[in-house]
Formats: sequence, C-alpha cells, structure tokens
Amino acid sequence: MPNPTSIRVNILSNFLIITGLVAASLLGLQYYFSQQIAVSAVHKSFTQAAARLSQQIQIKDQCNYSA
Repeated sequence: MPNPTSIRVNILSNFLIITGLVAASLLGLQYYFSQQIAVSAVHKSFTQAAARLSQQIQIKDQCNYSA
C-alpha cells in the first residue's frame, strides 16, 4: 500500500495549484485587455492624425488653386 499523504500536505498542494491557476488566468486577462486598450488608443491617434493631415492638404490645395 502506498504511503498516504497527510491532510496538511494535500490542502497545501491544492491551495498552491489553485492560487497558481488563478494568478496565471489573471495575468492573461490583464495582458489581453491591456493590448486591446493599446490598439484602440493607437487607432484613435492615427485616425486623428490622418484627419488633420487631410485637412491641411485640402487647405493647401485650395490656396494653390485660388492663387
């Protein structure tokens, strides 16, 4: 018959496994949502820069045609 593990070791090992799984899942979720926020911010920034650039080009085109 194999050596039975004590209740203390069993509870401690279960606690450590559960804590590790929770920590890993929380880190994964944080990475995913941080990445989504970063991509959204970059998209918004590039959209605003493109809009400003487009306005500047239109203004310069109007000045060149009117002169």
